[in-house]
Amino acid sequence: MKACHAGRSVELDAADGSLVIRFPWDVAALAAVRALPGRRFDTHAKCWRCPLDAAATVVATLAPLRFTIAPAVAALLTERRPLA
Repeated sequence: MKACHAGRSVELDAADGSLVIRFPWDVAALAAVRALPGRRFDTHAKCWRCPLDAAATVVATLAPLRFTIAPAVAALLTERRPLA
């Protein structure tokens, strides 16, 4: 049986300056999210949130689990790269 990865996303909430992580309940995804620095569960919105400064870690951790990374989040990574 093929695994379903629909609904896994990392988005930017510019209003409060956080990354918003959403996914259907999954043991592996939950364990990965719980290991992220600064993560917290938003009980009102029913999603996980992480600070923007954790963007690189969030993407590196969740992209291999087939989370969709919003373009605004990917742009954060290129904006924060130090110049060589």
